[in-house]
Amino acid sequence: MHTPFDEFIKSHQVLLLSNLHNKEKAHNNTLIELFAETCRVLYIQMSNTSATMFKFNPLTKNQNVNYEYFKDALISCKLSYFQFTEQISFFGRLLKGRRFEEPPTYNRINFYRNKSVAHYDQYIQINLENGFGIGFTSVAGKIIIPDHPGKANKPNWQKSSLGLIKSFSATGVLLKEKDFIDNRANSDYSELMFSSLEKIDPKLRSENLNTIQQESIYIPESVVKGLFDYKFPTPINDMENYCKSLVKWFEKITKTKV
Repeated sequence: MHTPFDEFIKSHQVLLLSNLHNKEKAHNNTLIELFAETCRVLYIQMSNTSATMFKFNPLTKNQNVNYEYFKDALISCKLSYFQFTEQISFFGRLLKGRRFEEPPTYNRINFYRNKSVAHYDQYIQINLENGFGIGFTSVAGKIIIPDHPGKANKPNWQKSSLGLIKSFSATGVLLKEKDFIDNRANSDYSELMFSSLEKIDPKLRSENLNTIQQESIYIPESVVKGLFDYKFPTPINDMENYCKSLVKWFEKITKTKV
């Protein structure tokens, strides 16, 4: 299967072999290659599970509908997306430590990973009370994006949205109920939420004892819980386009740093 990472990986392997004499460059090139290879494998995994979902999706009225396969594929799509954001966070942090530029939308991905993956145990009770479910957004032929619906699609969505508006307002960021109505699509909603969060703290740091002691800016827990209650935003809403931008980033850091 062809992926956006294939050509870069081939060219980078040549560069890796040519820089073996320089220990630091060799280490940097090894990390970049491992990062790109990991992204390639996860891209294939996400593509395959998305294709399975389209094949067995009950909404397509396909005669081959198999609800067990569909459910399994849906869970696999979500896990693959989690793994992808986890690896962006992990390798991004490693390369930042080596003075490389951050991957595209790194702070958004890291924030999502910290809340929805690594420390989700702190917020799962909210989802359980809302009726735990797995949602998704899809376009035929493209990688499926998981959805964290909360109360957004329920009759009591207005009360939840007003609570989220109040939490943002306490930080000086003003939102209106109309914003939620005008941005129903997951990609539009996610952009609205992340751009609003970045008005609080462009680096999207979490509230914890360390940031409070340093009197730093951070995203308050009241806002995070409000997002889980209404709908938690996703940082990547077009995986194909994101991976193309990630390849451009790989090419850029390779030319400037190794």
